[in-house]
This record gives sequence, structure tokens and C-alpha cells, in this order.
Amino acid sequence: MPIKSLWIEVLKGFEPTKNYDCYEYEGINIFIEKGLILEEDILIYRKLKLPFVGTVLGSKGISVKYL
Repeated sequence: MPIKSLWIEVLKGFEPTKNYDCYEYEGINIFIEKGLILEEDILIYRKLKLPFVGTVLGSKGISVKYL
């Protein structure tokens, strides 16, 4: 099942483990859990920028494997 939205958490001092792949979008480090299925080319893009809520990012090329 494709993932169309990303849940964003702003964390200070986040220490990623081996369970994450790191990507960068406009100077922001994005960590994606390795349990997700990533296509060869993934796309991370800004959907909205809302006051008080912040930036909402979207993605293409990331999916979840259901058993």
C-alpha cells in the first residue's frame, strides 16, 4: 500500500539507529524506517505550509508491506 503523507516530528538531539535510512529535503534530515519498502527513486515534496501547524510533506515511492 503506497504512503501518500509523512508524519513529521521535530526532535532535538535525535540519534538514529541502524533501523533508519537518512534523506535530506531542503536542509531537513528525514529518517525513514527500514521496514518500509522504498522504490529506487523516492520523492519527498512540500504539500502545504500552514501557520501554527508547520510544513506538511508528501512522498512518492514509499510503501508498506502488509502480511
